[in-house]
Amino acid sequence: MSVPRKPTGKTLQNITLGGTFDETAVTLEVYSKNLDRHEVTRLLEVQPTKAWNPGESHFLGKCKSWQTKIVDLGKWWLRRK
Repeated sequence: MSVPRKPTGKTLQNITLGGTFDETAVTLEVYSKNLDRHEVTRLLEVQPTKAWNPGESHFLGKCKSWQTKIVDLGKWWLRRK
């Protein structure tokens, strides 16, 4: 049986070492004026959470309110919990 470690109190760049986490998440974001979202997906071998190429229309905000926007910058975004 593993016993949770107590925080050491040491700080490294505003991060306290030790202890446990209730929840973790990681995000990888790629932005470019020349982005090819299909190529990024192929290279990383994982489907993005959100992605669009420059000049494509995409939904605004988290609620997907049917409002869209066309931007000059492509985005490939992956979030995992």
